[in-house]
Amino acid sequence: MRSLALLIALLAVVVGFVAVIKPEVLLELGNRIVTPAGLYAIGTLRVVVGVILILVARQSRTPTLLRVIGVLVVLAGLALPIFGIDRTRAIMDWEAVRSGAMLRVGGLVIVAFAAFLAFSVSGMRRKA
Repeated sequence: MRSLALLIALLAVVVGFVAVIKPEVLLELGNRIVTPAGLYAIGTLRVVVGVILILVARQSRTPTLLRVIGVLVVLAGLALPIFGIDRTRAIMDWEAVRSGAMLRVGGLVIVAFAAFLAFSVSGMRRKA
């Protein structure tokens, strides 16, 4: 499970840096993915990532925080199809109007989360 969590962290770093350096790439990808099937696929991916975070939490340095984040990611995955295509497109249009500034900030948050995740799962939990 740790290797899956580290892979998630690595992929998150890549996505985060793409968002910071070339946010228009993510906007273009988002425009292609925002379909009913795409929303279900992204929602499923979020649920899988959240479950992995929950499962790896017990072995991590920050088990409680990782579980909470995992539950939030699962809930976000379940809510995405309910959120709908129209709202998703409206948010993407809103981000595009701001020249990708929000995506850049989001990219930095993703990189910070990925660093936290890598730190959390890379070491053994300390015993009191």
